[in-house]
Amino acid sequence: MRLWIVKTLEPLPQPGGPTRLMRAGLIARLAAARGHQVTWWNSRFDRLTGSVRTPGELAAARDLGIEVELLCGPAYRQAISPRRFLHDLATALDFAYRAPRHRPPDAILVCMPPIELTAVVVAYARRREIPVAVDVRDIWPDVWLDAAPPVLRPLVRLAHPPYRRLLRWALRRADALFACGPGALRWTLELAARPAREMDGMFPHAVEVRELPADVRREAETFWDQAGLTRVRRPEERLRLVFAGSFTARTDCVGFIRNFRALPAAVRQGVSVWIAGGGPLEEEIRQAVAGDAAIRLLGWLDLPRLRILYERCDVGVLPHRRTFETGWTLVNKFGDYLAHGLPVLTTLEDDVGAFVRRHGCGLVWDPAHPRQLGDHLLRLKDPAFRERLRRQAAVVGEGFRAERVYGEMIARLEGLAHRMECGGPGPRGEDQPSMPTQGASCPTSAEVRVTAPEAG
Repeated sequence: MRLWIVKTLEPLPQPGGPTRLMRAGLIARLAAARGHQVTWWNSRFDRLTGSVRTPGELAAARDLGIEVELLCGPAYRQAISPRRFLHDLATALDFAYRAPRHRPPDAILVCMPPIELTAVVVAYARRREIPVAVDVRDIWPDVWLDAAPPVLRPLVRLAHPPYRRLLRWALRRADALFACGPGALRWTLELAARPAREMDGMFPHAVEVRELPADVRREAETFWDQAGLTRVRRPEERLRLVFAGSFTARTDCVGFIRNFRALPAAVRQGVSVWIAGGGPLEEEIRQAVAGDAAIRLLGWLDLPRLRILYERCDVGVLPHRRTFETGWTLVNKFGDYLAHGLPVLTTLEDDVGAFVRRHGCGLVWDPAHPRQLGDHLLRLKDPAFRERLRRQAAVVGEGFRAERVYGEMIARLEGLAHRMECGGPGPRGEDQPSMPTQGASCPTSAEVRVTAPEAG
């Protein structure tokens, strides 16, 4: 199968070392390993480094059996900003110009956002009768109203209705709709104004967990031994918490640190917190941690050191703010912890909170009531209780392994391509595309039934 994956702004494989690929990169690598001819349409601009892609990255991707086509668009800094909109529009126009000059694929997976590129890809596939699946990662454009800086909100309110209509047009013409959480899939189907079909599905963000080479593991274990995070614990060590991720307003690490430091000494006794990562709020976090020996800031870690950190800690902390966006999805870090066998201590409700309670793989606390955090830490100090949570996390964590989750996505794309060979891609909406001048509200329903694989 010739497969196109259209996802901008994700990291490409890096030359000369291990790369922690994200969702599209893992799908591309797994599909290539299955013998498919994979072309990944990505952006020339790398938002993680703020620079352009290098020839070494293209060569590293080619070594994995992935051909890369780079779409041009201007650099930007903020996720919701005029320059980001220009970038998304430019990459969509570049795809529209260049894609017809390539040999058509047998199937396409396009990731949303961005909306403009999604619509252009679906239109390309529609004209050529190529089956296309849309993978909804974020609740765009609805999340704009909550996430945009105040100075941009009047502009966002004007842009929201036509972008919503454009996305609805694309979703209605896709042959399959994927989403990264149950709530996100319900939202997607409601916006598309259609019931779930056989090829639709919920596929959470998944991670690749590979065995470390012996020498790499030894180096990482030595690093942590010297840092004081030993495999054999000292008698006074009762509980190890870990947070690994970006220091942004979305992840309320500062709020968690303040809640933790406000707890009584008896509750905090024997508890250590290991924080790995970096980002815009790094200085604020350093100030929040200052003078507390129980909290260690580690900076960014490579994959082997992060793996051993997870192995030697007891619980993964997920202190996200409760926003419109996080209420609709199983956030990335949630699956990362569970796939590594770590129970989760989180502030999130909705999809994440419901999953944790249903499967018994962690605890939920309300950030408005710090005492709940203290009560949970006292329970987690009990080794027997902690072991029950860890066993459950290991079981459900299998449902967040990339080979399983993304392997099923690839199987559905194979099914779409086979269905086309046997007589057509299936039903699609019949209304014509347009950039409307007025908005249309999302259809409401008492319940949207979704058939999706449950993690675990």
